[in-house]
Amino acid sequence: KLPPPPPKAPEGPEPAGDRERVLQSELLVVNKQLQESLAENESLRSKLKATEAHFTEVKQVLTKELADKEASMTMMSAESQQKLVKSAEERKALRMELETLRKQRAWF
Repeated sequence: KLPPPPPKAPEGPEPAGDRERVLQSELLVVNKQLQESLAENESLRSKLKATEAHFTEVKQVLTKELADKEASMTMMSAESQQKLVKSAEERKALRMELETLRKQRAWF
């Protein structure tokens, strides 16, 4: 079976009024699509700005937390160093005291 024949082209030029109405209709569709695209772009731009602001805020919070932790670690390191020095001094004092006791015992 043969396919149906293609539709016949209109005979003669389209009337100017019909062509103008078709173009006006197409223009309305294109303008509507443009408005929708512009609205979507504006919405995306707004979301992007909000996201950038959020990430800037998060970055500031994390930077402060990191600085606080670094300061805390520095303080703990200094405290540990002081404890080590104090412990070494106590150990030296105990050794000297032990040595003194040994000398006294040997003397008796």
